[in-house]
Amino acid sequence: MLKYQEIVADICRRIDAGEYANDSKIPSVAELCAHYGVSKITVNKALNDLVQMGIVTRRRGAGTFVKAGSLGPSAYAWSEATRIDGTTAHYAEQGKTVNSRVIDFSVVDSNAEVRTGLGIDGGFVYHICRVRLIDHKPVVVEYTYMPVALFPDMTREVVKGSIYHYIENTLGMQINSAHSAISAVRPTENEQEWLAVGPDEPLLEVKQVAYLSDGRAFEYSTARHTADFGPVNAVRFRR
Repeated sequence: MLKYQEIVADICRRIDAGEYANDSKIPSVAELCAHYGVSKITVNKALNDLVQMGIVTRRRGAGTFVKAGSLGPSAYAWSEATRIDGTTAHYAEQGKTVNSRVIDFSVVDSNAEVRTGLGIDGGFVYHICRVRLIDHKPVVVEYTYMPVALFPDMTREVVKGSIYHYIENTLGMQINSAHSAISAVRPTENEQEWLAVGPDEPLLEVKQVAYLSDGRAFEYSTARHTADFGPVNAVRFRR
């Protein structure tokens, strides 16, 4: 998470906790700079994002105020929606264990859909199919494509654990953003077996393209979640 995103997340948490009440004024730009140890540019970027999300309003000559109706989970959803730290890290914070059952880890030639998703002209990609288990219960199946050229040393052992941890902590790359589309689907026969669900039990499908800090897409994936996975938060806004 970038520094300005950390500031947005922290302000959201403070609003959610009631530290910044409805229609109250939050600290000035100068005070926020001193508190977070960052420049005015970083603070203003954070405040502008909060304005776009409808969480605060900036009044000329008066300061920045919590927008009426911003309190509660909807205000905090932004920080959760912008987190891109992977399933393992997300559930580790809740004291839960995450395991992966690898169904497939192979190298395949990219097809048109994958090339479009990853923004590549062609080449080989990893095809990774995993069932993720939270506290030993299967809750999501993931179908992931990643360019071999970006991660030439990827192994099955890496795939069994946290791929995002490998990318950031072993390879030293920075994960920056992800674009997702969410829909409801019925499980396939394989998914019924893998997730222990019935044929008419709906799954929440999240299609995602994730990007590194240099703008390269590194992941094109489809994840299908059971109801036990928990909520998937998202925020929509107008530019």
